Amino acid sequence: MRFKLTLLLLVANIVTFGFIWRNAGGNAETEISAQAFFSADISEIAVSGANGAAAYALERRGRDWFMTQPFAWRADAFAVSRLLNELRFLDSSIGFSVEEAADAGSSLASYGLEETSAKVSVTDSAGTHELRLGKTTPDGRCVYVLSPDGKVIVPAPRSLFNAVAQTPDDLRSREVFSMRPYEIRAVTVRTAFSGGREQRTGLVRVRGNEESPDAAQWRFETPVAAAADSRLVEKRLGELASLGYVRIVSGDAGDSDAYGLKTPGMRFTLDAADRSRTLLVGNADPSDASGETRFAKLENNPAVFTVPAAPVEAWRDAAREMRDPYFLRFDPAELIGITIHDGNDALVIHRMNVARGKAGEAAEDASVPAVAAAPDVGAVAEPRPEIFSEKSAAAANPVYNSWQMPVAPGSSVTAATKVEPEVIAELIEKLRNLRAVRAPGADDPALSAARRRLCDAFVADVATPEDISQMKFNTPLRIVELEFASPDGKTRSQTLTIAPAAEEGTPIHAKTGTSIYSITPEILDDLDAHAAHFRDRLVFTLPEGGKIVGLKLSELDGHLEKTLLREACPEGVADWAEELEKNAEPFPQALAKLIRATSTVVAVSYLPEPFSRSFEDDAYLGMGVPEPWRYRVDVDVLLADGEKNTPGKTETVTYFLTRRLGGTTQLAGSPAQDCIFRIRQDFIDAMHALTFNRSGIIPEISDPDGISADNIRPAE
Repeated sequence: MRFKLTLLLLVANIVTFGFIWRNAGGNAETEISAQAFFSADISEIAVSGANGAAAYALERRGRDWFMTQPFAWRADAFAVSRLLNELRFLDSSIGFSVEEAADAGSSLASYGLEETSAKVSVTDSAGTHELRLGKTTPDGRCVYVLSPDGKVIVPAPRSLFNAVAQTPDDLRSREVFSMRPYEIRAVTVRTAFSGGREQRTGLVRVRGNEESPDAAQWRFETPVAAAADSRLVEKRLGELASLGYVRIVSGDAGDSDAYGLKTPGMRFTLDAADRSRTLLVGNADPSDASGETRFAKLENNPAVFTVPAAPVEAWRDAAREMRDPYFLRFDPAELIGITIHDGNDALVIHRMNVARGKAGEAAEDASVPAVAAAPDVGAVAEPRPEIFSEKSAAAANPVYNSWQMPVAPGSSVTAATKVEPEVIAELIEKLRNLRAVRAPGADDPALSAARRRLCDAFVADVATPEDISQMKFNTPLRIVELEFASPDGKTRSQTLTIAPAAEEGTPIHAKTGTSIYSITPEILDDLDAHAAHFRDRLVFTLPEGGKIVGLKLSELDGHLEKTLLREACPEGVADWAEELEKNAEPFPQALAKLIRATSTVVAVSYLPEPFSRSFEDDAYLGMGVPEPWRYRVDVDVLLADGEKNTPGKTETVTYFLTRRLGGTTQLAGSPAQDCIFRIRQDFIDAMHALTFNRSGIIPEISDPDGISADNIRPAE
């Protein structure tokens, strides 16, 4: 019973409360809104000063407000919103009647509300209404307002007076275009030159690329179809879209051409999805001593104003300044072949395991010969260790680690050879980043027009036979043929031709398609037509399960060879280098370094010539002094399935080395790999420890089998 009674009382209270709220609060709110002077859909506002002098007029068009008096201009959204809020919430509930004022001995003049007072005309869905604004109250917090029907005097907040008293300059939008950069889909700039010539530059926004699908991408449609520098276009477009006027000069340009707007020097058109704006830019403002402002007006708007010169002048040569300087844009994953021509030398490089026309698949391509594995222990073991992992991820990236130099017609390669991932990655990235560059001093007015053209970044969009001949493309420095295969099976090719400087002091030039560009010469070092430049830097690594069980270091003197050390791994030791490192003495530490250095031998770079026992280097010291082989290192490698003394299971890898030619330079030769190369610092340091000041590090060599430790014999 108690529960039912409680529930009944709760329901009764809710019903009673709802009835009270509906008949009290609800009606009170309706009564307040009913006493408002204007509805919410105000469409026009006109303000006149004392004695009827017009101040300004505003008109709503769609969602935007525009000033129609004293001249046509887009209104500032914040300033109009401030005025609307004050007018919408003005009502008669806080006022008193004119009759009550008369009974108290006051007239309209007492409150400053006579006929000559300032007026606000407001048009809404119900018609046009007029307010009069009078004096402020004695405490200065309110201003007297006469209602549209002339019956009620309202002490309105002082904020109403402040909102109405805004000047036309306060109510004008400072922005000329009133468009956001992300809205703009196309930009057209017409620039007038002397002699009546006009250049039209058109840009359009296109969809983003695969690398940046959400980023804005811009392209030139005129005067040439080419990619634009999208970041620079966005930056300049942001400056242009936010362009504000400096001062309003006149409400009407009239027939006078003093402003230079009848034949404007520049004409900008910004197109959005639902509207378009055109700005005419004329002469410099003579009243601005700095010369940094220009007369301007909007098309179909008579008002003349001035704008800062810099944001508009930045577009004067947009076709050159905003063009994308990177003219070799491609996806590295689609690149499947590179052929480099250097005079009579040629080098062909292909991606392995990629069928032509199926760059996105890992299908085996029978047309591409596989790299033959060498039968001895000197062959490179796969998978290749990530030697350059600290430097880049090229070794682990299938886009870069699957290239080879096949035997191809015209190529200098005589045997299929794997390409170094780091080198091919660097070449591909440098090709993608190849950019047109204007030569220093290209804008020097003292230069002839022909020479200035040779120094420009974009030399020619449609090269003529005269251009080809004059710029020496008939005798190029390099010709690079790029082959691409897209995932849909389509193939295409692109040729890059690099020519020497046409004249002394001018840049070298590159040509793709019909276009010619000025470039810097650094790319030539990477476009090496010698196979040694691209050869895989991994010379040797221990095969799986193999280990080093013996080392012999010999000093060479012409045709004589002197044994400096001969060491063998003790029986039962799994890791010889690790065991030696436990001994703090100099010799075991130095020997351990050499064992680790010869476990994986990596070339810093290769020399172009093959291995020769009679090799002599005279290039690194720069004095023409020949440097022959000075040392020989023989490394005994025990294969995984063999025993140390079992014939055929232990193989020897041999290296010939020059003396140390510098802090980071020493050459080595591998007969098994038929190459000469610069060794890494770990190999250099290991050799230095065992060959420099040997008497203090290397112990006396025992006399094996009755042969003297100082045995000197003819070198092999």
